[in-house]
This record gives sequence, C-alpha cells and structure tokens, in this order.
Amino acid sequence: EFLHQMTTSQVRRLFLLLFAAGGDKNDEMGSGLGDSSGVGGACDDIQIVIEKNLSHGQISNKRIGIIGTVAYAVTRSAELLDQQNSMEVEETDATCMPGGAAVASLPIVKDITEKIEKAYSKCQPVISKSALDANMTESNMVT
Repeated sequence: EFLHQMTTSQVRRLFLLLFAAGGDKNDEMGSGLGDSSGVGGACDDIQIVIEKNLSHGQISNKRIGIIGTVAYAVTRSAELLDQQNSMEVEETDATCMPGGAAVASLPIVKDITEKIEKAYSKCQPVISKSALDANMTESNMVT
C-alpha cells in the first residue's frame, strides 16, 4: 500500500532487497506459482504483489509491477551468474556447445523470459471491440 508513495529508486531497492531476503534456494516448497523458478517462501507474496500491480489499470500500479519484474530478473540473473562462475566445465568435443545456446536453454533463463513476457503482455494497451467499431465508423464517415 505504501509503494505508491515511494520513488522509483526506492521501489526498485525494496524489491531487490525482498527478493534477496526471500530467495532461499534451499526452500523445498518452490515458488508455489506452478513454475520451477527455484525461489520460494516470501517470493510467492512478492510475485503476487507484482502480478496484482501489473493487472491494475492505473499506470502508477503498472510502474510498480514493471519495477518488480525487472528486480526479479536482476536477482535471477545474478543467481545464474553465480552458478556459471561456480561450475567447472570440462571442454571436450562431445560436450561443447556454444555458450549462448547452452545458457538460453537453462530453466532460470526460461523463467526470467516468461516473467518479462508476461509483464510486457500485461502492459499492452487493450482495444475493446466497441472502441474499434467506433473508430472504424468514424473513419468511414471521413472518407
């Protein structure tokens, strides 16, 4: 409820902090949102707040949802970077894949992509059939 009174920077920092605090990878409950994101616990509630704000009609709410989505992507990307830095990969002819293809197929990357695409779709303008019909009628009258 107080998110609307915060600046963009404050909202971003809050989401980053909440994801960092709630993103325990050892949480066996998962995210509870039907995905394999590997985040759980408090992140479920954060995702609900993001989804609620993205679904809201006012631009100020969508702003909060977008900031939350980007904070989620940043947090998950940092986890991916940590995983890549901690893994020792043996480079043999049998297991060599181009880095981009290998990374793009990882569940974390797919999860990040899905969240961003979902946020993007929620922010698209919705043109109702009646508005479209009214626009067509007006254009027919002009010609």
